[in-house]
Amino acid sequence: MHTPSTQSNDNRFWIKNLFIDGELIKPNDNPNKKLPIDIQYIDFDFDPFKGLLSINPVHKDQLSSLSDSYQYRHIKLIRDIGTFPTEDNKNIGLACLLCVTNDIDDNIEKFSIGPVITRSKKLKSFPGKTSFTGGLFELNDITPEHTVLREFIEELELNTYFNYDIIKYIQKNISLQYLIFSHPLIKNPNNENKPSRRFNITFVYCISLPDKYLDKFRCNVFQQSEVDSVSMFKGKDIMKSLIIDSPFDENKGWTTNGAIIVIDQLNRIIKKQYYNLIKDNNHDKRLATLLSCFMEYTITTETELRMVLKLLISELYFKLCDSNNQPPIKITNIPPTNVLNFNDTPKPTLKEPPKYKGYLDKLKVNYPVRFDGNEEFTIDKINIDIDSKDIANDIFASFCDSKCFLKGFTFIGYQSKGDCNYQYKERVFDEICCILKTLCKDGKSINFKLTDYLTGGNDYYNEGPEKTGWIIILSLNK
Repeated sequence: MHTPSTQSNDNRFWIKNLFIDGELIKPNDNPNKKLPIDIQYIDFDFDPFKGLLSINPVHKDQLSSLSDSYQYRHIKLIRDIGTFPTEDNKNIGLACLLCVTNDIDDNIEKFSIGPVITRSKKLKSFPGKTSFTGGLFELNDITPEHTVLREFIEELELNTYFNYDIIKYIQKNISLQYLIFSHPLIKNPNNENKPSRRFNITFVYCISLPDKYLDKFRCNVFQQSEVDSVSMFKGKDIMKSLIIDSPFDENKGWTTNGAIIVIDQLNRIIKKQYYNLIKDNNHDKRLATLLSCFMEYTITTETELRMVLKLLISELYFKLCDSNNQPPIKITNIPPTNVLNFNDTPKPTLKEPPKYKGYLDKLKVNYPVRFDGNEEFTIDKINIDIDSKDIANDIFASFCDSKCFLKGFTFIGYQSKGDCNYQYKERVFDEICCILKTLCKDGKSINFKLTDYLTGGNDYYNEGPEKTGWIIILSLNK
């Protein structure tokens, strides 16, 4: 049996014996290599007194079977197969989270998530990040369920307005739905300038609470030293938070695990809403097409999570806003977990904004089925007849005319490998971006962001994606 180095006196629990499919895993091993890449569900036993966790894969044809030898059955596995523990890793950590939602599971706009917390900016791990309540399993915890309830009460300061009915309801209806393999970047106690990646296993429990319980939570409790604020998200505000406060931003937004859980929960609601929607012959065809994109989507890598945030989540948000004639959102300098008001938010303004003249239409790509609202263009049509200023003005005018607080323009067709004209395309595109930056600066309230459009590649086999275009995102800044 593998035994880690001497433990500290900080009451933290470590998994001493981790078995995956019968094989012992050391803290600096890569657990993803021990499970087939297509495995989505697992069964596992957990014995805290022995520091033992034994995980076995469940294949699709086995999902209907029950195995009495496992304490937890058919748990969804989420793993980042592109990240590896470091060789200096000595321990395997165990965290337990609680995802709280309401009991509306067939309408994305009425669905809610929370209470969630904004972690204190003073914490060493994930400072200022939005997260579900929870924490590390401790030596005196009896079960993971005990850890979840203890952290839930502590971080929400339920002891100041304790409601036993809520805890009793959670104890009776709580269920373990996810197990996450992750390797968070942590500070190295021996060398602050050389952080390392510890192998963490996270148990994610879920509970759906009726409004009579959700209404009793207080979001104005700020006395807890580890929590800066408590918030509730509903409908479009969930998606807006994921778009604005990216989980990949170092100092704000959601933790990566938090974003993965939220997106999986949204996926569950969207599937039910989709099937209810298409029962009506006069259903919204564009919304149905967009919702259908989520039907079989599974997240296994950080790259896929980025793609969901950039495309599916933002496009669904735009569609829901448009379908309800909602005005754009004014982005303000308030904590990322606060829910913003949709009612009195102005459109981006300029003294004399340029008018859309149709030059951008020459580059537009028309697919039989594409995400509603997604502006996609081809770089292959950039030639000597293209005026960079005309294209930049049309991009800016299109954003100003829209009712969105954020809009993306994807330019594809460029290839960093094997395209003899890529330097010319890149130069013209640079000119377009320079003009756009000037227009955004004049607009004062408009923010410009440019990222590479990457396709292909395989994180699992260390094959990097190829750059095949660019993505321009314009958004309201203040």
